[in-house]
Amino acid sequence: MLWIVGIVLQYFYQSPNLSLYFIGISVALVFYSLTIVPSAILHRNLELKKIAIVNLFSTIISGLSAVICAINNLKVWSLIFQTISMNISLVVGYVILSKWRFQKFVNFRSVRKLWEYGSNLFYSGMLETVFTKIDSFIIGKIFPIEILGFFYRAQSLDYFIRNISSGTLTNVALPIISRSCSEKRTEIFFNYFNFSIFISFYISGLLFIVSHDVIKILFGEEWDISARFFQLMTIGSFVYPLSALMVTSIAGVGHSKRYFKLEIIKKVLMLITYPALFLGGVETYLYSILVFYLIALLINAYYVSRSLSVSFPIIIKLIFLFIMITCFVVFITYCAMQSIHNKYLHFTLSFLIYTLLYFFTCSILKVEAFYLVLNKIMVLYDICYKNLFTRFR
Repeated sequence: MLWIVGIVLQYFYQSPNLSLYFIGISVALVFYSLTIVPSAILHRNLELKKIAIVNLFSTIISGLSAVICAINNLKVWSLIFQTISMNISLVVGYVILSKWRFQKFVNFRSVRKLWEYGSNLFYSGMLETVFTKIDSFIIGKIFPIEILGFFYRAQSLDYFIRNISSGTLTNVALPIISRSCSEKRTEIFFNYFNFSIFISFYISGLLFIVSHDVIKILFGEEWDISARFFQLMTIGSFVYPLSALMVTSIAGVGHSKRYFKLEIIKKVLMLITYPALFLGGVETYLYSILVFYLIALLINAYYVSRSLSVSFPIIIKLIFLFIMITCFVVFITYCAMQSIHNKYLHFTLSFLIYTLLYFFTCSILKVEAFYLVLNKIMVLYDICYKNLFTRFR
């Protein structure tokens, strides 16, 4: 299938080697498919330490392979071999640590039973993958290649931050919510939601303030256009962790059909944003995406309130409260930093002022999420202190 897509895109972009690159990527996908079962076993058993070890191991191996290939001037193939080596490392690590072994025969009866639930998640994942990548294809076709480079740099950094802010939380929330009885699910969901909303709005506001500093420090002054794209993306970056928690909770209680229906509704709405890309350019498209994210968040909140019997007005009230807090803190920090032009000093002072104001404002308003996060920090501190004290005793 990927080979066919590669041939089509090769003619679409007039790139002679694109189909060969897709063949290389298809090899990586074969190995990635072998990680699904052992990875799911480790996530189900909350073996987070083992998962972290495997990810670290695969990152080191794939990074070394990419460097070796780059030194030998393999160009694009360096990235392809990096992906292949990472997936092979993940297979080896997950299989060893999960103690799962490949079977000689396939039990189609059990597969059919699991497919009734998993097929909806599979189709939802396919939709998500297509719709999150299609904008790059359009930009690459109708805009200069430099604009695509600026956009891709901002988008890749945005995806990296999304994965950090939501990946671990959703991986932990899914098995816990699925195992819990219906009476406890509401309490568990709101604990995770309060933690997630505090962290996600904090990161979103901070990145909006320091977005230009981050891009210029990491990549240089010439990436200023990418910094503007990244700043617009950070406005709606709080949506992804919250939405990921909501849809994960819906899937966790067994409502895979509702999950798939929800994804179809959101993707139909997302189609409305693409005309903005043709008519107004990339910045107009990013503003339209921001509006779509907010609408999608409201839809997710409505569906999770039906699936877990949680209060829809309480969810909206919390979101609105943190929007107001974040806007206030961002405005004060932005005004205070107007006269600072050195990017390193601007980044440092912005981080300190924004963090102090954000925590102070939440404490003054007695926000429940603030005290929940503070309690988690104190627990983590106690654990670290006891471990260090025991080790050096």
